[in-house]
Amino acid sequence: MIQSLTRNQLILLRRCDGGLRVWETGRALSALMAEVALLRDLGLVSLDEVRGHELTHRGEACLVRFEA
Repeated sequence: MIQSLTRNQLILLRRCDGGLRVWETGRALSALMAEVALLRDLGLVSLDEVRGHELTHRGEACLVRFEA
């Protein structure tokens, strides 16, 4: 699902602990994927599926992409 994102899009990752991370996929996609995998393993983010420009979410964590 993350792999389908294209270059030059921004990713906003809002974590359950209130922290925010912003990534530009052309530069940091591998780092984003690693962090999302870690947060998922820790139960801090649950992603359902991609719908348009937003990755759906459960709970307080979400991952949203925006066109740059």
